[in-house]
Amino acid sequence: MAFDKTKPAASSTLRVSNPEILANFAALETTIDGDHDLSTPAAGHDKVTFNEQSGDQTTAANEMAIYTKDVGTAPGVYIRPESDGTVVQLTGIDGKVLSVSTDMLDQDAMDDDSATKTSSQQAIKAYVDASIAQVLTAKTTSYTVGADSSAAVECNGHYIFTNNGASGTVTFTLPAGAANYLVSFICQNATALRIQPNGNEVFIDFTHSSTATKYISTSTVGTMITIAWDGAKWQIMSMNGIWDEQT
Repeated sequence: MAFDKTKPAASSTLRVSNPEILANFAALETTIDGDHDLSTPAAGHDKVTFNEQSGDQTTAANEMAIYTKDVGTAPGVYIRPESDGTVVQLTGIDGKVLSVSTDMLDQDAMDDDSATKTSSQQAIKAYVDASIAQVLTAKTTSYTVGADSSAAVECNGHYIFTNNGASGTVTFTLPAGAANYLVSFICQNATALRIQPNGNEVFIDFTHSSTATKYISTSTVGTMITIAWDGAKWQIMSMNGIWDEQT
């Protein structure tokens, strides 16, 4: 029997109304027991069932609504804060929890440096791409590495210096060696590209150390070298082609 709010009638005798009251209690228990466990004194929720709504629900002041709404092939779960605030979708049609919320930041440079808010996938990709991108920098005249910005920036492993477009020798003078410095050079013009160490610093290749203050050079197009400061010398990390030491 389904719950019948018209029973018992005011004119019903106790004999008639008693089974009607008991039947209504049973109907209520059956309905409530669909989502609850009423079989023990410590009753609790088994689940919460939401009927799918056709649209967003309204909220008054000091209210918050949690509801399901049709999002295509299956309902999604939504929250609406008080006074008909901005609706936030919690799940998609596949039931997976969505990560999009009003607390998500979409900042390609991670400007806020927040410890409490997450970032969008697009922002993370843009930040990583910018961090690992190599900067090909052509110089047609002699240049001290770091002069355009700072040595720390231009020796962060992302810069590749080249002599593309030069009409004569281009000498790249290195900054004083420091921890984590890494920089690359590539010859793109058939004129000399020289790499000059700072002060009395030296290069060390796979077999020996160079002489203090002596540069290394090449004029072969396509020749490339990557060097890193190891705490005492400029270590050759990789190279192709022939690089000559100053005599």
